[in-house]
This record gives sequence, C-alpha cells and structure tokens, in this order.
Amino acid sequence: MGSPATFTLKANGASDVLKYTYQLNDNPVRTKTFTAATTSYAVSLAPDARGVNTLTVQTWDAASNGSLSYTYTFKVAPGAGPVAHWSLDEGTGTTATDSVSGRTATLAGSAGWSSLARLGKSLQANGTSSYAATGSSVLDTTKSFTISAWARLTGTSHNSVAVAQAGVNGSTFAIYYSTSYNAWIFNRYTTDVAAPTIVRSIGTTTPEVGVWTHVMGVYDAQEQTIQLFVNGVPQGDSVAYTTPWQGTGGLQIARGQYGSAFSDYFPGQVDEVTAWNRILSEDEIADLQAMTDAGTGQAQPALAADWKLEETSGTSAADSSGYGHTATVAGGGTWSTDTDGGKGNVLSLNGTSAANATATGPIVDSQGDFTVAAWAKLDTASLSDTTVAHHMRIATQSGGVRDSWGLWYYQAAGSAQGMWVFGRTTADVAGSGATVVTAPASIASAQLVDPGAWTLLTGVYDGAHHQLFLYVNGVRQGAQGDTDTDTDTGDGIVFTSPWQATGTFNIGRGRISNGTYSDFADGLVDDVRVWTGVVSDTDINQMYVNELPILL
Repeated sequence: MGSPATFTLKANGASDVLKYTYQLNDNPVRTKTFTAATTSYAVSLAPDARGVNTLTVQTWDAASNGSLSYTYTFKVAPGAGPVAHWSLDEGTGTTATDSVSGRTATLAGSAGWSSLARLGKSLQANGTSSYAATGSSVLDTTKSFTISAWARLTGTSHNSVAVAQAGVNGSTFAIYYSTSYNAWIFNRYTTDVAAPTIVRSIGTTTPEVGVWTHVMGVYDAQEQTIQLFVNGVPQGDSVAYTTPWQGTGGLQIARGQYGSAFSDYFPGQVDEVTAWNRILSEDEIADLQAMTDAGTGQAQPALAADWKLEETSGTSAADSSGYGHTATVAGGGTWSTDTDGGKGNVLSLNGTSAANATATGPIVDSQGDFTVAAWAKLDTASLSDTTVAHHMRIATQSGGVRDSWGLWYYQAAGSAQGMWVFGRTTADVAGSGATVVTAPASIASAQLVDPGAWTLLTGVYDGAHHQLFLYVNGVRQGAQGDTDTDTDTGDGIVFTSPWQATGTFNIGRGRISNGTYSDFADGLVDDVRVWTGVVSDTDINQMYVNELPILL
C-alpha cells in the first residue's frame, strides 16, 4: 500500500480504442487519450487502501462510443513502515535516536528537551539557534515520500520550520509556519540554488500558539504534486510540482535552509518526527493524528489542561497538566466541600453572570482531535420552572463571538427532563450565520440521568473522521454516522466545520448566538480536563469507574 505498481489496461479485443478512463478506489477519474488506436496502456498507480482496492476502467473509440466499464478488485498488504522515526523522548543528552534505521540527530544551538510533549518528551527549541540534525539525508526526495511532525509554536514573529531536509543551497522540502500567509506551509524549491522558485501547499486553517498541531507533507511522484495536511486534513487541492531533486544534506528538525544559509529557527516544541518513502492511506493518516499505538490499537491522547478544583480559598484554580493554564474564579464562584455527594472539595457556581472560572485560551487545536471531560452536579431547583427552556454550560472554549465547542445541559420549555450534550458551532459569527451541532442529536437518543446527581461528561472530537461523541458516566450516547462503509468511523455525529477558537476557556458559562456570555451554571463542578487527541471508549469508561464518588 502506498507504493506504485504497474497496471496494464487493455482494449479487450477492440482495435479502435483511442481513449482510456480509469479510477482507483474513490480517487478522481483519470483519462489517457491517444492519436492512434491503442490496444493496451500501462499505467503506474499506488494503491491507497489497506485490504480491498478497486480499479475501474472504460475505453472509448474515435466516435466517443464508450465500452462497458470493468472493475478489477484486488487486495493490498499494509504499507511498509517508516524509514525513520524520532520520538524525541530522550530527555537528556545531545542526541536523538532514530528508532527505525539508527540515524542519530544531534542537538545543537542550545536545543534541549521538554516535558511538554505530544507523547513522552519533545525537542525544545528557542527560535533563534536551536535545532537537531542528522549527518546525512533521510529521504530520496526524487520519489514519493511523506514527512510528518507534531509542532507547538510559542511565537509567530518569524517564519518557523518544524522539519526540513537540506540541500547545498536550500531545503529540498520544508514544513513551516509562514508569517506572510499566517498559515502552515509545505514547500519545495524547484532547484537547489540560492534564490529558487518556491512551490507551496498552503494551509487553509489559522495556526495558533501554545497548542499541539500535527503537520504532514506528501510528495506524489506519479501525480507530480505536493500536499500539506494539518491535523490529518488535506489543506486545499494538491499543488503541481514537476522538478524534484535530491537533497543530500541532513534532516533538519526546528530549522530550514534558504540562500545557502540555515534559518527560520522554530520557537517552541517539536515531537514525533516520522518519514516514509511512500504515500500514506487515509486510515494511516487518521492513526497518526490519534497517535494510535500499533500494538494495542488504542489512541494515545496527551493531557493539555487539568483543573482538579481542590482549592479551598482564593480566586485561582491551578492547572496540574504542566502547561500553566491557571483559571481565575469570578465572584459567583466559591469553594465548597461536597460532603453528601462524596466529591470532596469542588467549585460551587450560583447561576449568576459572575458564576464562572476562566483561563486564557486556546487549550487545544480545535481543528484537530481533542477530548474534554468534567464532573457536574446541577441544582435541580433552578430547573423546576418548566415554562422556559434551561441551558447550563459546564465547560466551553470561546471564540470572538461564539463558542467553538462545549459541554452543557439543555432542558426544553414545557419539559421536566433535559439532556447532556457535547456541541460545536459551525462558525464564529452571531445570529443565524452559524449552526450548533450536538451529540446526541436529540433527547430521543440521549441517556436520561438525574442532573442533580454527580455525572461525568466526556466530549470527543475525532477530527480525522469529522465526528462528535458524548459519553455520560462512561457510556457513549446515541449517535449516527457512516454506517454503510466497511470502515468503522465510530458512528459519531458528523461535524465538518471545525474552527480554531482563541478566546477564553470557560467553566460555568458560554457564548450564545448574540455573542454575549450566558447559560450560567447553577451547581457544582469538579475535575475539568482537556486532552489533545482522542481518549478511547475503554479509558473513558475506566475514568468513570475510577472516579465514581463514594458517598460519605
């Protein structure tokens, strides 16, 4: 899989065929036209699906009469593993080991290690001189390849390269943050000269500092194109690139090369740098985004914020994740001891506009995989008026006008029963220009629980598959999705319009359609957490079992 093979398309006995059309799996239909009758045509294709693949072929004569189409079904083994991988988990010393081929990357220019990582440890770079580099080239850049890394920017004042491979005068490829475009870019130079022409695949999403983002570049030698992926999603259409050349220099982590000099040093952390000499399938890209463990098949999330809410005084709620997202408790929030419910010290919110705790955002890249969880126990007396609807927000990430996502309780007017939801808004605009999509989609598919009892709420956004999930007390709620394919996407609620929110992270409030903060929570909140990545069904259920309050 992902490696090219030669397929011979035949006219099936016809002597007047001038055109062949063919389609591999769900890829675009390709056409090859000849000036003279041609009885067969050999084409190089790279199967991009694990297991069953299909190649559909049709022929045409000079009068544009088409034959019946024929579909050839064949199986493909899993693609070859990476040719190099640097986990950057060493934590000490000045070398980073390639776990595949033993290529050592040497740290230099005050580069160090950080415990802020997508997985394990990461490379810490200062943005002015720090980098790690191998002594020789890693990829044959004249052929198809894929290069990926996790990057966490801490500044955007200059172009910042996450990973590149050097030539003599410039990088043969680079994945970097561009100040001019305010976007992630995967580029290739047309030639190895000091002032080359640059071909760019430009990100369509806005990068943010302080969050982990997965960036990946693909060169397709057959199609002669380059393509940037951000958080597992292709950024726009592929871009033509027709002059590949071999970069003979080393792989560069946290710097690039231009004008015969190294430059564009990365400020922040880089982690999990991986290279392949082929193109990856959609499933493999999704596994990269989730950091799926090959041995267990489980996703590996990284804790991005953890407010235990164990304080007993003051107006600050500590974040124990290591990222320093200290939350400020407003006047309507007080510290309380939940003696009856068994949760110990908790945050009590009184349902007023000052009933909240906020931290500077963003906490995670809202366009990629993430998970949010919180324990909540509402004051049921505040829900007793059934003549009006009730909304109470537990944890939300705000943008400039709307919330990008959040966990909340909704009780419709005329009903004495409500439901917990995990929701996302399609755009950061007021009024009817944005739609709210929730999991579950309706109360008919919700697990109805007592809002006055301690409840563990867990919302998951699977960015690679564009799916929303809500778990209540460790149980996935009723959902829908792509159930008609052989690929198990988890049957979540489909959401295809993620956007990066840069406002505050809120406990106990959220932005409504007119842009103001509202939906203030009345009750108790505890253990609010956010992860980069997807927390698995098994781990969510185990989290509930481990943390279930014991009545005192």
